[in-house]
This record gives sequence, C-alpha cells and structure tokens, in this order.
Amino acid sequence: MVQIVLNYVFVALGLAFSAFFLLRNLYPVLSTTEAKTSKALLIVVLALHAGFAIAIKVLFFASTSPIGDPKGGEADKGGGGGGKGDIIFIFCWG
Repeated sequence: MVQIVLNYVFVALGLAFSAFFLLRNLYPVLSTTEAKTSKALLIVVLALHAGFAIAIKVLFFASTSPIGDPKGGEADKGGGGGGKGDIIFIFCWG
C-alpha cells in the first residue's frame, strides 16, 4: 500500500516540476498571443503533459514487465546472467 502511494506521489511531483519548467519556457509565447488563444494552448499542453505522466505511471510502475515471460516464470533459464539487472549495470557502467 505504501509503495502505491509513493508511486503516485513521485509521479505527481515529477508532473509538477516538469509542468513548472514547461510553463516557464512557454510563458514568452503565451504572453504575446491573445488571451483566448493562450488559454486554449495552455489547456492543451497541460492535458497532454498530464496524459504523458499518467502513461509513465501506468507503464513504468507496472507490476509485471511487458517483456517478461507471460507465464510468470523466469524468462532466462540459462543461469549465465543476461537478465534485466545486467543490462542496467552495463548501461550505467559503460
């Protein structure tokens, strides 16, 4: 339960921070257009941004991997490594 709450908190914080910087960078464009157009543009951008955050929440914090074994077992039975953790390690350390 705590993990689920933390997932939503982290996604909400990421959405808030990135929306702040997005709006800060869009402010010069929004300030030069008329009020009705800028309000519509702001709503569209924020709605798409929120949709992207929800997609990240659903896909990144999924309980199962979309590339794992569909039966729930280990996909790599060779025992010689090559799992997802090894890929992350190689990516991080070169």
